[in-house]
Amino acid sequence: MSKKKKDDDGWFKSKLAEYLDITVRTLWNYMQPFKEELAAMGLSPRAKKLPPHVLKFLSEKLCFDYNVTSLSVANKSVGSTKSV
Repeated sequence: MSKKKKDDDGWFKSKLAEYLDITVRTLWNYMQPFKEELAAMGLSPRAKKLPPHVLKFLSEKLCFDYNVTSLSVANKSVGSTKSV
């Protein structure tokens, strides 16, 4: 029996890139200056999913709005709640 994961369990990099209206490669480039801090937070360079604490950190560093509600809405209307 498999459990369905909630959005508050984290986001895939591709979903965050879509939310920010950039490519995954650009997101990766934006994350590079913070790779040591991200590693200290337990994020592997090959991780496809970003846990909530990493999303919060990135939102502060990359200046985009982050909360579970805005990220949930983003999947339905990309770009309506971002401020990049």
